[in-house]
Amino acid sequence: MASFLKLSKIIINTNHIRNINIKPSNYEIKFATPNMDGFTIFGSGHIELDYPTINVCQKENNEDYNVVKKWIMIEEENSK
Repeated sequence: MASFLKLSKIIINTNHIRNINIKPSNYEIKFATPNMDGFTIFGSGHIELDYPTINVCQKENNEDYNVVKKWIMIEEENSK
């Protein structure tokens, strides 16, 4: 069953989170599903993958920061 992380402007399916970079006053959430961009011409070309990122800053949105912080602490406890 999927679990969701509800922030003020977005609801995140936690199964799609690739990793979270934890910084002193910022969480950088990177997703596992990339955005693809590129082109192909006659069997050759270029494809570029960009993994979407959401930054949750403590100064800009303290509520979202605390939601992510609490979720990380729960995940750490469950992994023990």
